[in-house]
Amino acid sequence: MTLVTETVETGSSNNGSLDLNSVTISDELKESYLKVINDIRAEGRECGKYGYFEPAPALEWNDKLLKLHICIVGIWLTQIVSLT
Repeated sequence: MTLVTETVETGSSNNGSLDLNSVTISDELKESYLKVINDIRAEGRECGKYGYFEPAPALEWNDKLLKLHICIVGIWLTQIVSLT
């Protein structure tokens, strides 16, 4: 399995904080991520103590979830830095 890697373009506002409205990711990278995820979801999986899971339907890309993820990771990283 090969993942395509690419930098997610982000912008910052005048106060130095991340401007989530300027976050972009190429269509090629979106398709690469979704292909890997959906190929895995298309097969049933044995999940240890949780048992077997049937194949799951394919997902579609959602830019709002990408922005939320970036925001959450940013908050998490800020908390880690403040603990050191």
